[in-house]
Amino acid sequence: MESKGSEVPLRRRGFISGVVLGRAGEPVQNATCSLLRGRAPLGLDSLIADPVESGRGASVETSVFSDASGRFQLEAPPGRWLLRVEATGSRRFEEDHLRAGDFRWVRLEPAAELFVRVLDGSGGPIRGARVELLFNEYSPSHLALAHAETGPGGSANLAVPSGSWWTLAVRHPDHRPHFEPLSIPSENARAERTILLSPGVRVFGSVSLMGTASPPAGTRVAFDSILCFKESMEVACAADGSFSTGHVFSVDQVLEVAAVAPGFGEVRKELDLAGSGAEATSEVEVHLSLERRDRSAHGRVVDSAGSPVARVSVFLKPLLSLPAETETEIPADLDRQAALEVQDAPQESYQAQWRCVTRSDENGSFRVEGLDDRRPYSLLLVSPRHANVRLWIEAADSPRDVDLGTVIVRAGGRIHGVVRTRDGSSVVGLTVSTIWLDRVTLRAGTTFKSQRPSALTGSFETTTNLDGQFVFEPLPEGEFFLMVAAQEFGPFSVHAGEDRGPEVLEIERDPRLDETRAAAISGRVVGSDGKPVEDCFVQLFRQASRAATPDLLAATLVDAEGEFELAAVPPGPYLFRAVDIADGFLEATLRFEEIADWHSEDIVLVPNPDRAPRLNGRVLGQSGEGLASMKVTLHVSPTVTACTCVSRTRTTDSAGTFDFGPLATGAHRITAVDPEGRFRPLDRFPVHPGDIIELVLEE
Repeated sequence: MESKGSEVPLRRRGFISGVVLGRAGEPVQNATCSLLRGRAPLGLDSLIADPVESGRGASVETSVFSDASGRFQLEAPPGRWLLRVEATGSRRFEEDHLRAGDFRWVRLEPAAELFVRVLDGSGGPIRGARVELLFNEYSPSHLALAHAETGPGGSANLAVPSGSWWTLAVRHPDHRPHFEPLSIPSENARAERTILLSPGVRVFGSVSLMGTASPPAGTRVAFDSILCFKESMEVACAADGSFSTGHVFSVDQVLEVAAVAPGFGEVRKELDLAGSGAEATSEVEVHLSLERRDRSAHGRVVDSAGSPVARVSVFLKPLLSLPAETETEIPADLDRQAALEVQDAPQESYQAQWRCVTRSDENGSFRVEGLDDRRPYSLLLVSPRHANVRLWIEAADSPRDVDLGTVIVRAGGRIHGVVRTRDGSSVVGLTVSTIWLDRVTLRAGTTFKSQRPSALTGSFETTTNLDGQFVFEPLPEGEFFLMVAAQEFGPFSVHAGEDRGPEVLEIERDPRLDETRAAAISGRVVGSDGKPVEDCFVQLFRQASRAATPDLLAATLVDAEGEFELAAVPPGPYLFRAVDIADGFLEATLRFEEIADWHSEDIVLVPNPDRAPRLNGRVLGQSGEGLASMKVTLHVSPTVTACTCVSRTRTTDSAGTFDFGPLATGAHRITAVDPEGRFRPLDRFPVHPGDIIELVLEE
């Protein structure tokens, strides 16, 4: 029988597909699998927020139920998509940045119930507080793993993951925000927290026109703080120009307060709450006056071929001016390609954060308004497909429209790969980060008037998926060091439009395991003839009872001698499982209560009387010719291993054939890739041992 499966040329066919699994690797039927409008992985989620993207994830575009094998397939038009999977009794799964052709193993974790009670200083309930579960206190709200709002009794319930560390954040319009670490043991189904919120400092005042008249309609006041950018906020002015915040700021904060109004240049003022008497009164009054017509700037964004680039987000940030005597003039007769490194420009603005102000239209054109002509600015152009571009606007003597000209954005580079431990296991949900560094330079014939940083940096961060895979895109040209689990890898050189990878980042162990509690158990797996079983995969579970769902603690492939070592995290009881992936031996299981009960003698597997068929096939071109030197990767079904961490790679011979040998029954997945990039990658699921497999690659 020829295996057709679900054949998907990667990133070409208009579907996002995958398999939904439970914690023990069992298929989950009737899980609701949905696609919502997503966003490109800009690498800036933790630094800037794009209000233009507020429609992201707002409504379900398409939805299906997983079948009896846990499989799903969702039609995905061009663009970025957010995959959401939900099932009764499980925590919601979400992954953003996906595109047509992507495949995902989705593991649903049992949901623990978190009951949060929010009270004020007198013990009274606080209604309308937003309770969030974040990766850390600097994570933006739109990336919260779960959130809820307190009701009349001041309580809220969240379905949250267990067994890991998170940050619980509680915010209310008239109280200081609260952050605290949160960890729910995996054996707990419910946890409770009581949060006491205290009032902070309120900032109030007015915005006037020329000091007397009321400001125009649409005037608003923005508050930024470098100490905790999560407390950046905006409030609208009333018709008479008055405004007020809640008691949300800390007395030790320094704020930058900005009045923004249509047709007028913004007005900014630094406000040190510690030196303003806020500690005694819990209130600070500030008045701002709009006095100058606004300055604007415009430009057009094109790619390297000169084609307009639409939907480029334009972020704005004010700079500090330099005194006239420190202005730096670069002689005009200097070679215009020469660049001088700037060493005497220490910082940007005080507390101000990046603010998204507009987006390029279909012609690539954009316009920024509301600038103060006396202040220099920096613009950051962020595209889903191109490397970011920084522009500068110097201060001027009078308001005018600044022509920024044609801005060329180059294709962004890409680094992708997988994070594995030394035993070959993929690491799920681990943060991978990198920092981009670029020295600031000046061109001949210019005068440098503003305090710019001596170097520009960008922080890019992502998380490994269920296969341990990660992607960084779009990246600017340059060299990158990748950081994962406090280890540095690289440098990796990236060029415009280049796809670098797959890079394998090997770490010693998953850093989230508690070393102080973990103990090692070891052993050796052999057949009845005493010879090592080389294709054996061993797992250690915690299982409270035979009827309970086992919780996978550790898993690994044995080495050539059949030996293994696993981390056993107390308390037990434990379930040990040894599976021969080649299906030459029957599965063996052992149960023990405590680590001290483990005995490291050989685990002997009994031969399987029903030998498994082989999984093999050919990789062909469109004319039917065999393709040599293609990389074919087998992803072993989690119904065999209870995880998605086992894969094997083979290289096709001169006839295009590959052979993975005998393989246990299951719905496996195969990917075929041309290392030289002449053919498009191919992804096929499911494939079964004994099928006649032919993979036809397209140019």
